[in-house]
Amino acid sequence: MRRGVGHWRAFVREEGGSVTLEASMIFPWVLLLTFLLILFAVVLNRYVLNFYSASVTVERAAFSWSNSAKELRTGAYPNGQYDGLYWRLKDDALLAGLFGWNHEQESVRVPVEPGMPGDEGYTPEQKLRKSGHLVTGQIQGTLSYRNEWWKRIIAMETAGTPVPQPLRAFRGKAGQSSEVAVSAVVVEPAELIRSFDLVRYYKAQISGKGQGADSFRSKAAAVLERKR
Repeated sequence: MRRGVGHWRAFVREEGGSVTLEASMIFPWVLLLTFLLILFAVVLNRYVLNFYSASVTVERAAFSWSNSAKELRTGAYPNGQYDGLYWRLKDDALLAGLFGWNHEQESVRVPVEPGMPGDEGYTPEQKLRKSGHLVTGQIQGTLSYRNEWWKRIIAMETAGTPVPQPLRAFRGKAGQSSEVAVSAVVVEPAELIRSFDLVRYYKAQISGKGQGADSFRSKAAAVLERKR
């Protein structure tokens, strides 16, 4: 019995072959974790590329929405070429957005796919196709536009690629695929200022109409006094 215990102690103290033993136990785990990290990086890279491409698409579309002749990448347009005077009422899906006349979620929707043809025109569908034509890579999804008068939103949803089963735990319940959904708001500072001034002007005119004949007589007298 003592002899067996002595042999076991000698075996434990012996350092020969320890490197081989440790390598055979640790190396498989290191290799497995390395492959998982590489796979995670590939999926994350695909997600980032989809998000970047979708973000650039909707931001360019929102920036150039006020003029269909604008070049989406630079914002430049030919001198003197503008959309119609009342395009915001007639061609911008304003009434459809306010009253829900569109049949698909009350918004204008255009499918996006690789190699889709572009379009030129004033309508929201044509503007969305023009933006979707510049989407890079093999991205597929949907571009949509909704006009609620006080807020105009351009959104894009991409059909993501399936996420491998070992990596779904890192992304939670929503990690079944690398889908991306981004949106941008159409902003026109100049048009906002013009609309605000127009409201102020009509408010002043309507308020003045309610002051009666005495107000008009006093204004006419003031004008005559200045001309003397």
